[in-house]
Amino acid sequence: MRASPGAGEVPPKSKVPYLYSKGDISANTTLETGDYVIRAEVYGDQLGDESVQGAIKLNGTELKKFETRATASGAATTIEAKQFIKAGQQRLSVAFFNPAKDPKDDKKKASTLRPQHLGRWAVQPAAADLAGRSPQNHDA
Repeated sequence: MRASPGAGEVPPKSKVPYLYSKGDISANTTLETGDYVIRAEVYGDQLGDESVQGAIKLNGTELKKFETRATASGAATTIEAKQFIKAGQQRLSVAFFNPAKDPKDDKKKASTLRPQHLGRWAVQPAAADLAGRSPQNHDA
């Protein structure tokens, strides 16, 4: 998994990717033709009144937008998108739209920016296509 350059990182110890600026956390995978369910667990620091907002994307196209007020991996919001996908290389991503700065801090310090996290995600065939296939999990 990768974070958008200059917008976040994937720390080597925790391996939980996060963004501190507007951007994507993405991975490439190869899939067979079929109907798929893409799931992601998302959470972020809540600063101000606005929820963390973003979308699941496939090859740059938004599949499903989301909002979450979850603040920890144990209470992450699970988002889900269903999509017919043609065989081949695919780029899956979770985009975060609204990095925020703590309204009480007038200086732009990394410690006061809203980190946005992607916990786990999975891509698996929809129920009708499950026979004989295993899900492709991407743990952070």
